[in-house]
Amino acid sequence: MKTLLNEAREILSKIDFDGIWPGFACKEVPPPEMLTDADDADLLAAHLVREMFRDFLCQQDEHNFEAYPRDLDNYRLKMAENHYLVKACMEQSMMDLQQFVVLREARRRIIGEAMGQELRAETAEGLVEYASLSALNQISRTKFMDKIEGHLKALRNPESLMDMRFAVQSSGCIICFTLKMLGVDFWRNIAEIREIYGLIPQHPNEIDIIYSKIVGE
Repeated sequence: MKTLLNEAREILSKIDFDGIWPGFACKEVPPPEMLTDADDADLLAAHLVREMFRDFLCQQDEHNFEAYPRDLDNYRLKMAENHYLVKACMEQSMMDLQQFVVLREARRRIIGEAMGQELRAETAEGLVEYASLSALNQISRTKFMDKIEGHLKALRNPESLMDMRFAVQSSGCIICFTLKMLGVDFWRNIAEIREIYGLIPQHPNEIDIIYSKIVGE
């Protein structure tokens, strides 16, 4: 592990941390006994960036999903919104991203205040994964693409909804990368970001019209 850790430290020294997020910088790497098992220096370095960014966020909320509503319509619409998020990412389509917004707003009307809980977790988990994968992209494009494909695959898989922490990690980081590809300026003072979702350009009138068509009002 010590040799692997030294390799990871060398990789970290070459990463543009400020390019991942303005003001983000490399911190002291934790000792080997505090690290998870790893056998790949590139992935270990990306994992370390994730933990550094988690500290950078100063996120205190544990995001308890025990009371999250197990509603069939909520899950059905979430799979539909995931479809459009994946499509928006793969095709770099703002139109599909807007459809994602429409379906999410439909879900908000179903689960109410629980949406706030989901969005806070999506922001915290999504941002740390975005930082980790942005570092991995600088280290190994191939491994980065493998991780992105893993998240896209998870978003297409209904079983992933059974683990909401992982589900929001996938949706959060994919929202970030989609916004980046679409040229949307989503970088802010990290303390000012309450919801990644709120950084998506939205058109309320269009959302209401399409929502009405969905529910048949």
